[in-house]
Amino acid sequence: MEIIIIPLVVFTASILTFFSGFGLGTLLLPVFSIFFPIEIAIFATAIVHFFNSLFKLVFVFKKINISILLGFAPSAILFALFGGATLGYLKYYNLELTYTILVFKNTITPIKMIVGMTMITFAIIELLFKKKSFEITPLRLILGGMLSGFFGGLSGHQGAFRSMFLAKAEISKEEFIATSSATGFLIDVSRLCIYLVTFRHFSSSLVNFNPVLMISIAVAFLGSYVGSRVLEKITIKLIQKVVVLFLFLFGLLICLGFI
Repeated sequence: MEIIIIPLVVFTASILTFFSGFGLGTLLLPVFSIFFPIEIAIFATAIVHFFNSLFKLVFVFKKINISILLGFAPSAILFALFGGATLGYLKYYNLELTYTILVFKNTITPIKMIVGMTMITFAIIELLFKKKSFEITPLRLILGGMLSGFFGGLSGHQGAFRSMFLAKAEISKEEFIATSSATGFLIDVSRLCIYLVTFRHFSSSLVNFNPVLMISIAVAFLGSYVGSRVLEKITIKLIQKVVVLFLFLFGLLICLGFI
């Protein structure tokens, strides 16, 4: 079942995230977590997200705004390492709360609570601040990089904060997509380095569903290609609303232990 559901989500989300700057990790992590433990789900999501960011760069790298990238990316990379290390530390806490609703047995763990609350927080922030505007300054770019990087390393949900900050800059849609993709790619590289160390004992589990990962990566390329072809014909307002809805819904379900 997962070999059908997961690639389908990857394809849809890779198109959404091409325009909105976030959405792939938001939608893919809950689906992975249905079929696999949350730590493996985060690791697998990071792998697919890495390739998706790489594929987007192939199509739009010429439009990267270097000055904004240099202001935002360094702190994002540093705090992605910190977030990834924090996740590795939290996995040693085996505290859990189990309860049953009807025939459903649900388990709440510290990592699930942090991941779920992170997703809900992103949804609320996007709803509260997406229509607000503020002047982009070097300090705010650094702050945005810190928030994006840390939560990218911790839960894989880096894009919401990144988009919230970069969308305020006076750059074109193409520059926004390219700069956001470049930053996401750099964060993915740093957090994957941490995951490979802290989650190395999950490598055999990743190998067991390697076909799902390979198909998902191929589908991510296809979604990025489709997104690049319709870049001038689509708006992102409805897309962002859908992503925020899923962000909140799945965050709540993770917090409650349903997934």
